Amino acid sequence: MKSLIIIYYIFTVFWLFVPFRQYRTRFFLPFLLLALSDPIYIAFYELVPVKTDDYYLVMSIIFLYLMMFDVKTKTRIGVVIFFVLTSIPFFMISNLSTEILTLVIHAVIFIVLLRILAVHFSLHRNILIFHLVLVIYEFTLLLKFFVSITNVEVGAVYYIVTSYIQILFAIFFLIINENSKPKISFEKQAA
Repeated sequence: MKSLIIIYYIFTVFWLFVPFRQYRTRFFLPFLLLALSDPIYIAFYELVPVKTDDYYLVMSIIFLYLMMFDVKTKTRIGVVIFFVLTSIPFFMISNLSTEILTLVIHAVIFIVLLRILAVHFSLHRNILIFHLVLVIYEFTLLLKFFVSITNVEVGAVYYIVTSYIQILFAIFFLIINENSKPKISFEKQAA
């Protein structure tokens, strides 16, 4: 159990630095939310008795809206706040479990990221490694939630493995952002 806590804190520290690399990209706010969500939870865990599942559901909702709206920062934050405030009551009265709602929201985020990848590919005939890794990262989160919900026997092992992998994702996002443009090109080479 102690090793899980150590992994969690290492994971949190690595992710704290990711927004600095993503600054001035359209992914800055989502990465800032990812970076701050765990430290905020850690800081207020003793002060505010919020269930972990409820907290991460709200963070997932905010993350979804940050990913969906590609507008200027001030407008984007206003739109996100509006939609979060109007959607939280819906989720609170819903009969679905918090874990299932979080899984559904992350499935939508995964689709949004796939759309970003596909649109970039259709316009530029290449795939940015950043987009591809972002899609893979979200897919690992989806699997993590699914394994957690279904109580698959490999749940604890998978959780530990994906936590280590997420540290690698953080290192990747510390090095590369959308503007650095390493890519896989599909253009025909001139003969």
